[in-house]
Amino acid sequence: MKKRGRPKGITTNCNRITQKVGTKCITFDQKASKETDVIILEWFVGKEIAKSAVDDGLVIKEEQVETCPEMVSTSCVDKLVNIRLIKKYCTEDAWKSINSIYCVKVELNLYICNFCKSNADAKETSVMCSLCLQWQHLSCARLKYAPKARHWFCYTC
Repeated sequence: MKKRGRPKGITTNCNRITQKVGTKCITFDQKASKETDVIILEWFVGKEIAKSAVDDGLVIKEEQVETCPEMVSTSCVDKLVNIRLIKKYCTEDAWKSINSIYCVKVELNLYICNFCKSNADAKETSVMCSLCLQWQHLSCARLKYAPKARHWFCYTC
């Protein structure tokens, strides 16, 4: 006999993406503290070093910190992010380096679209993913209108 419809446990979300029932994206501020520490550290030192610092107790040194502000995610200046949480994983010199890069990012106040890498504050309306805190133009996010939902998640999340 031919089966009809979706398999059990499968549904589509508001973006018409198939997902398992019961799986839910959680926002950045709902994540556990260790997870947010890893995410914040990744912006400044990379994924492997960030995980080693949080999981294995590796102390981050100044030479491991990204020195080019353009290479650091603009997500670090979001109001949900508290970079002081990562101070415990760094040497004093590394922390000063991270803090100086953060200050430069705050002064620039420039948000870059995660897909087209152009200014997200320019002409076109932009939305921010509630999980990765990355900004995207509506057209880059494949949306016609700004989402009405309180939380919006990009396709990668």
